[in-house]
Amino acid sequence: MQVGVLGPLDITLNGTPATPSAPKLRSVLALLALRANTIVGTHQIIEELWGENPPPSATTTLQTYIYQLRKLLCGNEKAGETGGGPSGPVLRTSFGGYRLDLSPDALDAQRFTSAVNRGRAKLADGDTEAAAEILREALAMWRGPTLADVARGPQTDADVVRLEEMRNSALESRIAVDLRLGRHNEVISELTGIVAQHPTHEGFQAKLMQALYSAGRRSEALGVFQRARAAMADQLGLEPSNELRELQRHILAGDAPPAPEASPARVGTAPDSLPLGESELIGREAESSALLSALRRSRHGTVPVVAVSGAPGSGKTAFTVRLARDLAGDFPDGLFYVRMVDSNAVPISLERALGELLAAVGLPHDRIPAGSGPRAAAFREWSARRKALVLLDDMPDAERLAPMTPTGAGSALIVIGRRRMADIMITDAIDLPPLNRDDSHRLIARFDKVERLRHNPADADELIELCGGLPKALYSAMRCYQRRPHWNTHHLMHKIRQGGEDILSMREAVSTTLAQIGPDAAAAVHDLACAIRGPFGVGDAASILGRSEGDAEALLERMVEFHLLTVDPSTENLLCADVRFRYRMPPVIRWATRSTPSPPAVSAR
Repeated sequence: MQVGVLGPLDITLNGTPATPSAPKLRSVLALLALRANTIVGTHQIIEELWGENPPPSATTTLQTYIYQLRKLLCGNEKAGETGGGPSGPVLRTSFGGYRLDLSPDALDAQRFTSAVNRGRAKLADGDTEAAAEILREALAMWRGPTLADVARGPQTDADVVRLEEMRNSALESRIAVDLRLGRHNEVISELTGIVAQHPTHEGFQAKLMQALYSAGRRSEALGVFQRARAAMADQLGLEPSNELRELQRHILAGDAPPAPEASPARVGTAPDSLPLGESELIGREAESSALLSALRRSRHGTVPVVAVSGAPGSGKTAFTVRLARDLAGDFPDGLFYVRMVDSNAVPISLERALGELLAAVGLPHDRIPAGSGPRAAAFREWSARRKALVLLDDMPDAERLAPMTPTGAGSALIVIGRRRMADIMITDAIDLPPLNRDDSHRLIARFDKVERLRHNPADADELIELCGGLPKALYSAMRCYQRRPHWNTHHLMHKIRQGGEDILSMREAVSTTLAQIGPDAAAAVHDLACAIRGPFGVGDAASILGRSEGDAEALLERMVEFHLLTVDPSTENLLCADVRFRYRMPPVIRWATRSTPSPPAVSAR
């Protein structure tokens, strides 16, 4: 089977055309192919097909579409199974969704990505001739706009944007290589057509200016700059970047222009919209090293997208902001921050998030376009030739990554979430665990000026255990202890064991996580917090929640994803397929949950 998405949808089985003609089938197959070898959630496919108002029969209708696709891919005798054979396509049903398994060479988008990476590797090795040829072959795989004949919904749109950006990036790299090889006259005609389609794309404009100037057409090169400047002012309300203005100055002076790959020069102070944070991080050496490596690792032009997650109160934002400031020199065009939920922990719209981002980069409010699509286009244009770091805090899901990812080589995106994220765009994921014993003692020592706890290491160890090693809980406990010098350590521990929330101040952090996990799971967390203390199994949870063991296990695993439960170490590494895990709810999470109102569950309980 061969699947083509770089143009009209094209499916062939054993050399025979097999593209479905029904529009809905085409849409489902296109989405599954774009996200091949990963699970696509049922709710995502339903949103793709019917938007925000699906019919009551949406789930049943989708099951019919999956059945028809299995007949198409695998034949009638396989339609009711997962389909496929040892080397053929497999359309699997997974928990919560479906997955289309394809071999690496079956999808043209994957072949294109691999070829571009090979071309850029050749370029890094100094083999420009081979790089140009490989990039040219990669771009020849495109047969037109991505999925030109498929009705696209919000899910597919994000992947199409990503592929089109990859295509433009590869095209820009190939043209840069041709200019280095002295092929100025050969690329002028091609670039003229490209800038007509992308009048605000500074990378292509710069290369057309370089090609014309190197071919002895100086006045035409300057004319390109003037048209680009007018287009950017009219469409985006922006001035050309430093790189484009510097290139104009070189042409006006009659100097040799800078190399096509030159990075934008910086003038003045880079914008910084990050929130204020701690001046010092305690511990986190391993996680800091992992994040720095992930952001600086070369990925052949791919923008790093790093997901950071952790339990409520683990210090995700403080950790990430501190590291981002340490990396300011790597991102001379600015550090930008957007919180993806409002003050009530409700996710903000994509349009609002993009508006805040465009305002942070300096676009005047009256020039910020309406609608998420135009705003995403404006941000892509702004970031294309810049090196910027974007932090998205409290990201509820991975579905909004594409439009908010900066596109310029040397840029990066950090996504801070309360849930472990898995998405094809995420290049690295970092879990922020509780502080270890030594680092927790270091945090305590910052407050314990009169050494009330330092002389009682056993009490300090108990405090660390009660706080679960979470920085927020430890900070709150030590601030309370510092304000009350008449307390001794035994009184502090007694107050925490009685309930703890008034001292540990974890209610808001846990409430925000409960708001994101969903009402059904949030109600289950509350019920468990009121009923359990030590390790417990699926059967225990099913009895407490009044659910089947299957439903209870699904809820428990969701709580693990949101860092509200941990898996007992004695069971997490067992090799048998039907292992029954045992779970723990840290006391600090339990106390904070019990102090919040119990949300009503959606499902029957």
